[in-house]
Amino acid sequence: MLRRGLATFALAASALSAASSVQAQGQERWELNAGHEVCVVGLGAEPVLPGISRVNVVGACGGALRNLAGYSVERDGHTIMFYAISGGTPTQVARVDLEQPGVYVGMIGDGDGLTMVQQGMQQTGPGPSAGPRTCVPYYGTSECAAPQDLGVPASTNQFAYEVWLQPVVNLNLRAMPGLDGAKMGSVERICVQADECRPQTDGAIWCSMMMGSVPVWFLKQDRAAVYAKVPDACG
Repeated sequence: MLRRGLATFALAASALSAASSVQAQGQERWELNAGHEVCVVGLGAEPVLPGISRVNVVGACGGALRNLAGYSVERDGHTIMFYAISGGTPTQVARVDLEQPGVYVGMIGDGDGLTMVQQGMQQTGPGPSAGPRTCVPYYGTSECAAPQDLGVPASTNQFAYEVWLQPVVNLNLRAMPGLDGAKMGSVERICVQADECRPQTDGAIWCSMMMGSVPVWFLKQDRAAVYAKVPDACG
């Protein structure tokens, strides 16, 4: 748990719905992965400029992340901005947006993709068991997903795969199935027509749809939650 003084970052923790955390000097640790650069940071509560709090780097960050000094939490924890600070002037170097609980995805200012993952999301050593999970909930709720919303949905077309789905939260659209796919846009909580749904080895299910003439992918379900359901009706 974050100490009481981390009021600003508590918004982000709430948005993530993280079940557990690893603390470093009272701070949650996050791994920043820019593909060729990986580093671990702690997000503190100490202000360095109005609206910007201190980033404490565990070890060292390289490349475009080497000058990380501050961060701000935007949109009730759904967006985090990172800054370099020189002479009291902040310069934005990266932005990440909430993708799913414990995972933010975005971009460094030079155009490279950036993923931020909370450490300690899963228990890695011996300890008390939380017991069997009774259901997979719809994202952002405690409601168990209905059977028809679990797994790869059945096609409604006997000649080709086709199914209508409705996101329960705004979802990022990616160039390929997986969080490492380039972000192509986003889809709101409206009915969309999927032409393929593909299970992954990590338990996630990604579905494709057309954005104009370009195929894009969105996360339908993972082990934590269901992000898109089969609607009762569309149109």
